[in-house]
Amino acid sequence: MTKVKTIHIRLEEPLYNFIKKYAIYNRMNVSELVRSMIIYFFMAYTLGEIKTPLSELKKIFMSRAEELEPKKIRE
Repeated sequence: MTKVKTIHIRLEEPLYNFIKKYAIYNRMNVSELVRSMIIYFFMAYTLGEIKTPLSELKKIFMSRAEELEPKKIRE
């Protein structure tokens, strides 16, 4: 059996609110969603599938976080 480790993070409120809405919309809890996001990010990053620098993505996202609507997760 694999041991499970806990990671604590701090988020800016608009980002947290978006993640929470996204999780609710997809019938997940925040922990499940964040875990999936971390796995997805590292797979995409490792394979070179992320083309926009993280700092630029963050600026774009944070400027639009309040207006973005959650979407269904494609699995």
